[in-house]
Amino acid sequence: MFALTPVGLAVAQLAGKITWDDYPDIIVFFLLYNLVFFLPAFYLHFTYYFDNRKTALTVDSNSKRFSVTNKDNTLDFTFDDIHLAEQHLGIYYKNKIDHRGRWTAPWTGYGYLKLKLKDGQTFFISSLMIDVQNPPLPFTQTKYRFLPFIDRQEVTVVDMQNWIEKERQEKYVNYLEKFAGLPREILQDKVDNKKKYEPEAIAASKKLLELNSNDTTPNEKYNDS
Repeated sequence: MFALTPVGLAVAQLAGKITWDDYPDIIVFFLLYNLVFFLPAFYLHFTYYFDNRKTALTVDSNSKRFSVTNKDNTLDFTFDDIHLAEQHLGIYYKNKIDHRGRWTAPWTGYGYLKLKLKDGQTFFISSLMIDVQNPPLPFTQTKYRFLPFIDRQEVTVVDMQNWIEKERQEKYVNYLEKFAGLPREILQDKVDNKKKYEPEAIAASKKLLELNSNDTTPNEKYNDS
């Protein structure tokens, strides 16, 4: 967009659509546009910074231990002390699941890891500190959001179960669509090698084998399970 803007202005001027007198208004428009467009990235960057500016994370993968230093206080833990670890990423990264072809945005790379320990303590480790796509700590689930601001609200058990079930159903339907054109031999191989595939992939393969045996199309019964 930035590279093509001068070209577009030059073409518009040669075509007589704009004059030199229009440039101040155009510059103000582009400044305001980019300020709004990049505002979410500024917001995430500063909120992450102020939340983590006095925090340090040290991870020893070999001994499966980690420590969190907040101000002058250092706490040591083991991986077994983690009760819940949520990876929060931008919605763009959900493309690998549903293949929707979303575009990146200035704030796409931002995200954080929410660590809730068995003793009740909760830590938020942002992408300013770690590679949030490949965090150094084991995580139990991933949440994709349009704007991954730090959400401190606690999730109830019922809400968590509903969210997990929704994610499983989405995966199941995506695998049905992905595997729809595969021959029976490949589908059967997935069923026979359960350890290599996700449960939703196995369930989708079984459903497609069942549908094929009944000479029906998979689209007719996507939501039967």
